[in-house]
Amino acid sequence: MANSVHSVGSGNPMLHNERISHFNSMMRSSIKGSIGSWHSDIGNNLEGRFLSSLLDDFKINKTKSFELSDIVGHVVEFSTDQYGSRFIQQKLETATVEEKSKIFPEIIPHARTLMTDVFGNYVIQKFFEHGTETQRKELASQLTGHVLPLSLQMYGCRVIQKALEVIDVDQQTQMVAELDGSVMKCVRDQNGNHVIQKCIECVPEDRIQFIISAFYGQVVALSTHPYGCRVIQVCF
Repeated sequence: MANSVHSVGSGNPMLHNERISHFNSMMRSSIKGSIGSWHSDIGNNLEGRFLSSLLDDFKINKTKSFELSDIVGHVVEFSTDQYGSRFIQQKLETATVEEKSKIFPEIIPHARTLMTDVFGNYVIQKFFEHGTETQRKELASQLTGHVLPLSLQMYGCRVIQKALEVIDVDQQTQMVAELDGSVMKCVRDQNGNHVIQKCIECVPEDRIQFIISAFYGQVVALSTHPYGCRVIQVCF
C-alpha cells in the first residue's frame, strides 16, 4: 500500500507539475462554463417571465399609466395581487359603466374564490359598492348556497357585510335566510358575529325575526361572551 501511494508522486517533477496545472486549468474552465451557463439560463428565464407577465410590467414600469382596459385577460391575476388589487379598487371608484363591463365578465367565474382571497375580496367589495345594479345582482347570486361558510371565513365575512349594505331587500332576505339555524354559531364566531351585527343593522326587522328569536333565553350568556356581547350591544 505504501509503495502504491509513493508511486503516485514519483516520476519527473516538472511533468508532474504540468499535469496538475493542466488539470486545475480544465477544472476552472469547466466550473466557470457551467456557472456562466447557469446564470445565462436563469437570466433568460427571468427575462422571459418578466416580458410575458403584464402584472410584472405593471409593477416595474412606473412611467406607464395603466387603465382597466389594459388588464383585460389578466383581471383575476391582478385581483389576487396586493398591488394589482389596489389598482383595480382605485379605478373602480371612478370607472365608467363601459370600463366596468370590460372586466366584470372575468370576475364572475372566479367570484367565490376571490371572495375568500386576502386581496381579491376587496375587488369584490368594490364591485358591490361601485358596480351597476345588474352587476351587484349577479354577484349576489354567486353567494347563494354559500352564505354561511363565507360568513365564517376571515375575508368572506367582509364580502357578505358589504353585500348586505348595498343589495335590495329581497336579496337581503334570501341571503340571511341561509343563516337560519346557525345564528348562535355565527354569533360565537370571530368572523360570523360581524355578519349577524350587519344583518341587524341593514335588514328590516320583519325579515330577521329568526335572528331575534335565537337570542331568547341567551342574553345573559351572550353578554359575557367576547363576540356575543358585541351582537347584544347592537340589538339594544
